[in-house]
Amino acid sequence: MTLQDHIHSQTREIRDAIRSIDIHFNDIREKLGAFEERLKRISTEITRCRTLEIERKRLLNETEDKETDLQKEFDELEQRRTVLLDRLLERRAEKNKAEQLLKEARVKIEETQSSVKEHHGLRVKLENELHDVEQEKIRYQQRFNESLLGALDSYLTEVENRIDSALVGDRERELRLTILQKFKNARHEDREIGDLCDQRDQYRELISVATVPSVKEMLKGALHEIEKSLEARYPGALSASGTLTPLNLIEELPYFIDQDQKASVLLPINWVLWKEIERGEMGQSADRAMSLIWGLINDCKIKSSDGIFQLINKRCIYYSNFTEEDISLLEGFKLKMQVGIVQFRFMPLPIEIQEALFNEAANS
Repeated sequence: MTLQDHIHSQTREIRDAIRSIDIHFNDIREKLGAFEERLKRISTEITRCRTLEIERKRLLNETEDKETDLQKEFDELEQRRTVLLDRLLERRAEKNKAEQLLKEARVKIEETQSSVKEHHGLRVKLENELHDVEQEKIRYQQRFNESLLGALDSYLTEVENRIDSALVGDRERELRLTILQKFKNARHEDREIGDLCDQRDQYRELISVATVPSVKEMLKGALHEIEKSLEARYPGALSASGTLTPLNLIEELPYFIDQDQKASVLLPINWVLWKEIERGEMGQSADRAMSLIWGLINDCKIKSSDGIFQLINKRCIYYSNFTEEDISLLEGFKLKMQVGIVQFRFMPLPIEIQEALFNEAANS
């Protein structure tokens, strides 16, 4: 399974959840924007009503002044009483109308203020809901990052296991070749072994041309005894192939570009093993890890000033001074074995995993 398969498998559900949350988040923001627009219209209406209230007050004051003047004229000029009374009644009607308009304006203001209060409550509710959704998205993003890093760690572990398996197989191939070579030398140098080998070849030839079943079975029995004798002297020599196919394994080592635009390579070395190497403990796994590191240093012609090997968040990383262009020009390096080779090529990490690594480093 490739790194991309791990990423797809372990992040599919979280990706869907984040996509659903983004839709919910955008819907709430649209509703909040609509409420803001309504509040603006209500505020405009309040301003208009207050302006109208001032105008009505002004009109009321003017009307009261006129009423006072007319009352004085009424007292002074009784003969004009009928005319002035009509005018007085007219002014009072205007006053009543103005008072009614003022009352309506005040009712409108009270209704508008009530609406503003209601919309403010809805706004607070939406803001709280938006905050909850944002927090939920953060939690899912954290789980998503953890899944991405889990996929990366799984991939590095798989690469490490494949290298270990290759080295075990390499030792077995080397042992088989050694046994086979000793057997070949003995055939020419040891007369007894040479005679047994010649008998074996002749019996195998006779078996291939024999047509009588009983004769063929007899020949097979004699051949079995000869091979049993050879196998006792050189275990596994007869089953070993003279042309063992060398192992050729190709692995990809991921790298990321840090905030200083420098390339850092992730190494498939278990952090516990790294600690053991730091303490001076050795073994086959430690030899494999050091061979990998020396292969990187030698094939890529790395100097001590080019970078540093460090254990960060239980990952073995080579922090280099190479730029992205520098590392893209490197062809990789090789881990040579007795009967095969493991080739390592550098590959850039997906952007989302690089971001997950940066977030992990910032929060650690």
